[in-house]
Amino acid sequence: MSDVNWHCIENLLTLMIEYKATELMLVTGQTPRFRINGEFQSLSQPELPFEKSGGSMGELPSAMLADYMDDKHRQCFYYTNKVNFILKKHKLSDSGYDRFIVSGLIQQYGGSFIITYIPDDTQYQLAYKKFEETLPIKQISSYISGLVIFTGSLLNKVEKSQLLSSVIDYRNRHYQHHILIIEDQIIKIHQNKKSLIQQVEVLNKSSCRPSCDADNEIFAKIDAIAPDMLVIDSIDSLTPSSLKKILMLSGSGCLVISTMSTTSLVNSLYRIEYFFTKNERAYIRSILAKNLRHIISMEVSETQSHGKQYKWEVMNNNDEAFRLIKKGNYDSILIENKVHSM
Repeated sequence: MSDVNWHCIENLLTLMIEYKATELMLVTGQTPRFRINGEFQSLSQPELPFEKSGGSMGELPSAMLADYMDDKHRQCFYYTNKVNFILKKHKLSDSGYDRFIVSGLIQQYGGSFIITYIPDDTQYQLAYKKFEETLPIKQISSYISGLVIFTGSLLNKVEKSQLLSSVIDYRNRHYQHHILIIEDQIIKIHQNKKSLIQQVEVLNKSSCRPSCDADNEIFAKIDAIAPDMLVIDSIDSLTPSSLKKILMLSGSGCLVISTMSTTSLVNSLYRIEYFFTKNERAYIRSILAKNLRHIISMEVSETQSHGKQYKWEVMNNNDEAFRLIKKGNYDSILIENKVHSM
């Protein structure tokens, strides 16, 4: 890669777009690295200086991003040593913006940040087409109620957003429904088509607020709006009591779509069950057996021609799956495998 002034975040973001990198990693004591075609590549530049722990804003790489944080995020970063926010950068070619997700934390030797590029609407539409060709998006969108979970350990926030948005977009184009989207960061802005869409940003336990406060705000919104479809960007951050409410809601005339950070769909089932105490697990399994529609696990890999290959595992809740889920015998559930290359 060509040399660049690595002290300036604007230059690094410009280079990120130029090389079509999906992610930029800034770690104290290491050179900046870009994820290109699935692999991280380093700049031919010196290492980023070490900085003090404790949310210091005075040294790199925290100082590189401090000016892009508002007061709320600076305060969270100072007190919790971690931060998540959306960064906007003026496009060079027109009057619009390029948008990025910034996720960072302070460790023993200083700051560590992952910056993920948010695709534009055209790239989102291409993702919708790909998912509609390979996944039961039409079927999922037609459900009156139930729970659908997307998972995959290697998925970044943008890929999870594209999966959720593909269901939202299809339902928005075909049904006159009320859709409520709850996120800790609004990544994709949805316009009303046939459906009425409301997007709510609720800071979770990665911010300065207790997770119970965020969960209370979530259910206040749900109670006030009574949506036909509820989209929560991740159920991992919910408290057990809130997760139980979501599972019960999915059986009462509301379709719930969400994601989990697990390695497989079987692990997702075990993780949901072990959110709860031993005395509650049989009841939770009965709710899952009744309300769960699909768990879809995605793995992304690179092909020899530098394209992307998507491997899917799809669990459909049929009569046999219902019986096995109720017993907690998740490993015996029949899984459908799919492969799609681009």
